[in-house]
Order: sequence, then C-alpha cells, then structure tokens
Amino acid sequence: MTSSILILDHNQKEESKSLLESIKTNALFDKKVYFLANGNTEDYAYDFYKDGLIDILISNKENNGCGFGTMQLFKSCDTEYAFYIQCDQIFAAKIDQKQIENFIYIIENNEQISY
Repeated sequence: MTSSILILDHNQKEESKSLLESIKTNALFDKKVYFLANGNTEDYAYDFYKDGLIDILISNKENNGCGFGTMQLFKSCDTEYAFYIQCDQIFAAKIDQKQIENFIYIIENNEQISY
C-alpha cells in the first residue's frame, strides 16, 4: 500500500528542504511525495525534484491561497491514503510501513475517529 505525502509551499525554501530531507531519512514506508510550489518567487522546487526529494511536482504561477492549494494537492494524488504536512514541520522519528498500516487500522476501526 502506497500513501501520499502532500506538501504545500510558498517561498519557504529552507523549511521545505528540511522537511523533504527528514522524509527521505525517516519516512520508511511506500510513499509518493507531492509538492505544490504555490506562486513561489524562486524556482528551487525543481531542484528538489531533480535531487529525488519529490516524486510529483506541481507549480502554480501565482499563489492561489492555502485552501485552493490544499485541495489541488488532494485532487492530484492517486493513493487511498494521504498525509498533509505543513512545510515548516519535519519527520522527527522513523516511521515504517508496519506503523503506517497500524495507524490506518486504528483509524478505520475506531468510530470516534473520522477520516
């Protein structure tokens, strides 16, 4: 089972780079990393793509807002499960495929959690 990691960015190069490097190091599960450069004034997102930190790069010429960008990311992903992460966050601990499967099991089997 592959999951998507969705990242919305607007001119936060250093924060996004830290997040992407933490995903490469600590997200030890089957994943696709989607990155939306939402009206960025610098073209660093393509460098992230070339460096193998991003699987799918989406680029908007102008900033269409956080809500629009978030929906654009969710509509673009083709996996059953997606994790939306702010670009100023990081994966601080290693997460493997079994942990993802356990997390999904808990969500799907607990009526008090909505998804």
